[in-house]
Amino acid sequence: MDLMDCIEFTRRMDDGINPREWGEADLIIVGPSRAGKTPLSFYLGLRGFKVANYPIVIGEDPPPELFEWPEKVIALTIQPERLSFIRQQRMRQFGR
Repeated sequence: MDLMDCIEFTRRMDDGINPREWGEADLIIVGPSRAGKTPLSFYLGLRGFKVANYPIVIGEDPPPELFEWPEKVIALTIQPERLSFIRQQRMRQFGR
């Protein structure tokens, strides 16, 4: 696999986009928003992995495609306090 293909695939699969193409992924990273899925995805993409990522959102059912390849799914976790801090900092960037 060409490195540029991996990076482009990872870019196209960021934030839950194109779940019908997740079968081509080497890994599917899931976790809450602001847990570091995108930076990790691109880090791995730069190392030759095709990576998709999906944000877990309370009250939203994940796409069924997520359950088609359980061997590819990796879940990120984060301490609630740290996640809250990161989200507060993000909101400050937007003046909220």
